[in-house]
Amino acid sequence: MCESSGRWTWTAVVLLGFLLGIVSSYPTSNRTNATSLEKRWETLFSRSVLGISVEKSDLNWESDYLLGIKRVRRLYCNVGIGFHLQVLPDGRINGVHNENQY
Repeated sequence: MCESSGRWTWTAVVLLGFLLGIVSSYPTSNRTNATSLEKRWETLFSRSVLGISVEKSDLNWESDYLLGIKRVRRLYCNVGIGFHLQVLPDGRINGVHNENQY
């Protein structure tokens, strides 16, 4: 009985040492890391969902991207028979259905 309890104690000590080694290898979070992480999440959220940037940006994608080239922006709506939707510069939406064999 004493031999088996010693084996369990040794196993528990090894397991706790292993867990302590894993936990101590992770960096501790201080206030600056947490603040930096919050700022990155805020930036990601604002850029992806809200479409704005937290930082001041001088780049205007509508005027600076492909200057002098008229681009047609169309979205494909795959509901029913499928439409190509176009958002016009004045905000109106135009839709076209193009038959496609595929």
